[in-house]
Amino acid sequence: MEVQSTGRKQKQITLSELFQIFVAAALCFGLFFQFLGLFRRFELQTINHRFEARNWFKWNVTSLARLNPLALYDYHENNEIPKTWWSWDYTLSWLIGDNHPEPKLKVVIFNRLLEDEPPQDAVLSHPWMKPLLSYPLPRETLSQMIAFIANSGARAIVLDYDFPQYAEGDKDLAQSIYKARSGIINLPVFMANTVHSGTANNINQLQQPVTRSGVIRELEKLEPEVDVVDKYTGLTGVLQDEDQVVRRMVLKLHLPDGKEYESVVTKLLNSLNETVAPSTPEVIDVDFITVPNSETFPVRPLSYLLDPELKKKIAQRGGKDVSLKDAIVIIGDGISDVYDTPLTNLGANRRSGAELLAQGLDTIVRQSWLQRVTVPQEYIFVALMAIAGGINFVAFRYLSGVRNADDLLHRRGSLAVWTDVGLFVSSLLGVYFVANILFSYAHMIVPLVVPAIAITIATLITILWERDRIRVMSLLNQVKSSQEKLILAQEKHDAQLAYQASLAEQRAMEEDRSRRHDMVRRLNHDLKAPISVFNWTLAKVLKDRAPDDPMYAVFQRLKKSSEHLSNLLTEILQSLAEDGGPERNKVMICEVTSVLKEQSELERSLAEITGSEVILSLPEWDGLTWVIGTELEIARIVDNIVGNALKHNPAGTRVEISMPTSDWNDEIVMVSIKDNGKGIAKDDLERIFQSGFRAGGTRQEGEGLGLSIAMNLATKIGGKIVVESEVGVGTRFDITFQRYKSTLDETSDIRLDQVSMAALENKVVNSGRTDDDGDASGMLKGSNQPGSDSEETEKYTEAPR
Repeated sequence: MEVQSTGRKQKQITLSELFQIFVAAALCFGLFFQFLGLFRRFELQTINHRFEARNWFKWNVTSLARLNPLALYDYHENNEIPKTWWSWDYTLSWLIGDNHPEPKLKVVIFNRLLEDEPPQDAVLSHPWMKPLLSYPLPRETLSQMIAFIANSGARAIVLDYDFPQYAEGDKDLAQSIYKARSGIINLPVFMANTVHSGTANNINQLQQPVTRSGVIRELEKLEPEVDVVDKYTGLTGVLQDEDQVVRRMVLKLHLPDGKEYESVVTKLLNSLNETVAPSTPEVIDVDFITVPNSETFPVRPLSYLLDPELKKKIAQRGGKDVSLKDAIVIIGDGISDVYDTPLTNLGANRRSGAELLAQGLDTIVRQSWLQRVTVPQEYIFVALMAIAGGINFVAFRYLSGVRNADDLLHRRGSLAVWTDVGLFVSSLLGVYFVANILFSYAHMIVPLVVPAIAITIATLITILWERDRIRVMSLLNQVKSSQEKLILAQEKHDAQLAYQASLAEQRAMEEDRSRRHDMVRRLNHDLKAPISVFNWTLAKVLKDRAPDDPMYAVFQRLKKSSEHLSNLLTEILQSLAEDGGPERNKVMICEVTSVLKEQSELERSLAEITGSEVILSLPEWDGLTWVIGTELEIARIVDNIVGNALKHNPAGTRVEISMPTSDWNDEIVMVSIKDNGKGIAKDDLERIFQSGFRAGGTRQEGEGLGLSIAMNLATKIGGKIVVESEVGVGTRFDITFQRYKSTLDETSDIRLDQVSMAALENKVVNSGRTDDDGDASGMLKGSNQPGSDSEETEKYTEAPR
């Protein structure tokens, strides 16, 4: 049955299709968020955590030892850190405090700290603390500090102070700076003007980053031919982001009036002959390698440069606390100059301007400044993360055993939810891992929040689309399955109708064949008998009349016409019997003794005409013998052989039909037909069964077909004919038929003709035996051999009548 499809063929879900949907969703949302800058502030916040985590890939022995829970507990107890979630910021600083790259420059910071605020009573007992009561420090005190540092073996001095005011001691401070810079020591001294703002443009709006002051005036007097502002001053250039966290530093500033100012860190490095890479950008993201107040860049209070005992230790250049030999010394004023930075910026743990200068110096010398990607690089990175997320998605599906839509239909379930959760988590971890690797080793600040959000949305969209597609495909499969069931039901119905029609046609053919054979049997019985009597009568009349009798010729013509009619009837019966004969896929059986009895009666009429004799000799036991073949086939075999013997032998020939006694176990049943006629020559015996052959010396009537027909019929039903003859003695035909027994073919369909059935019923009635329902077919086995068992009898009861 051909079925027309009413809809389009459902497209199968493939990994390629899932990849395309995922990447398209991630690109659309990622580029949209990145373009609008909706998460720019949040991106800045994540940089803090990335600074804190960037060195986690480089644990040293000390950091690993600090991971001991007991050590963590002691740290919190000894430092009285509150057990709250934000307190872990201090813990993180402690964990990675010694886990940083080795700085290439030695920097020592003296900053104004809380311990530099002495009480009045302390000043009475320690007069050297008196300068600490002033803010800022007196110029004379700073002059003394510069002289002391220069004599302690330092490489350079940076004063992280603003000197916009005129004050007493400006001349002393200017002379101290000039002597250190121009004297024998040739120690570079710079004054850092702390200029900070949200962006470089806001710094430009200040117009004048360094204001004229008394110190500058005094230096101009000492060096009238030199631009002392350019020589002795420089910018800190601190930039604060939108969340007021310092991450960047301006190294070179261009003002609208054409003036250009450099950062103090670049001027200091140039004066020390330290290499500053030409590729150094004008604005850098500082690479913070350590937490505030670490020993990497040690911070000491200003009192270290005032306390006589500490100064003595420092002057020895070998003190265990701090040594100024070959160090860049930064003198700061940290009380008012304190900033939040990306690394551990919570609480009061902040950096001063002096510490920012130290980090900037280290960043430039190590050439490890961070590259903050901008348009179009940030869009490219978002696209790469979208593609990587799509690859991760299809990889998970592939590893889950999914190749096509059928796999997806079978894998959906509780386990699939956990698979999707793992897929989502792995995608986010992939984004964080790539971003942190680039941040830690390639010094690149790439978008992190936007790709993570884009991949999250893309994962959800792809999973929801996949689930919806699976639901639709499941419904389509159900419809398809129902359609196939309908088609199979229709085909089964058509096959049943065809089978029933075939059975009906077969039954009709069998009924027609049965009617045909019954008609032939009746014609053979009802027509040939009167014709034989008519021929016998004519022969009697001709015998009593002389040849010269006028009526002799008339009766002779009637005799010839009668013989012609008899031959014509034989041919018609033969054609009716052979046309559309039964197929041998069914076992046709008949009772042979009944056939022999009936046929011998018919042959006696012909025998009387020819003046011969037909004798039937059967076994003495009262039983039925079943053979393979129909009654008509066996009757024709007997008729052709007996008729041939009566026609072609002289009057007085004796033809005997006999059936020797046989045992039930014998496979064959033999019927013998012998005569005492003239016999057949030896040369003709091999040809008598050929169609149209007539032996020499026989009568001329007939077409020579009788024995040929008999042999063909015997072969057809599985029998054979053997002939023995001696001239002048007679001829003997031994006909063997296959005996029917239940073991012959238990699966075959058994057929009985009406004559054999009538014979069986007559036998049963006469013997007074029937089966339970009166069906005589149950006697089949018993009729072959007395004393048969019931099991064999039941096999025969299946035979249709």
